[in-house]
Amino acid sequence: MKRSLEYEHKLYEIEESPEINGYILLNLLNELEECTIEQLAVSFYLYRFTKVLVDILNTLKLSQEFSKTLPEQELLNLDTILMPYLNEKYNERFKKGIIQLLSRSLIIANQNKISINRTKLTSRKNELEKEGSISRLKVKLVSKVIREFEIGELNKIISNIVGE
Repeated sequence: MKRSLEYEHKLYEIEESPEINGYILLNLLNELEECTIEQLAVSFYLYRFTKVLVDILNTLKLSQEFSKTLPEQELLNLDTILMPYLNEKYNERFKKGIIQLLSRSLIIANQNKISINRTKLTSRKNELEKEGSISRLKVKLVSKVIREFEIGELNKIISNIVGE
């Protein structure tokens, strides 16, 4: 297949889209209900880097079936290859996604906790619960990992996996 720079550029724009990244964050927050900014950043990282999520789930002996159902591109994408170099959790995707949610008043940030603004979200609640481009199973598994570990311990586990 001939390389298409136009197609690659469109894929890059999708991955960098503040709206899409905000939507992923909103789905993660919907599952977590309330969390710290660090927990949300790690959640987003695990959502993006599926291979790290699968490795953690396998060490916990949780949901080994999950990795069997993943499309190949989830595990063998450019992010996975660059994983040891792209280990920053507060990256531009995360920051712009948070800004999108804050600017639309879809989340509430109080001191060290972040939660969904349920009054603003009532009209969009059905959108969050639909199957679609955001994997509901993946969101549930990420939130399970976040609940399972203290954030410092989880950061050490991730560092060991990516070779940081």
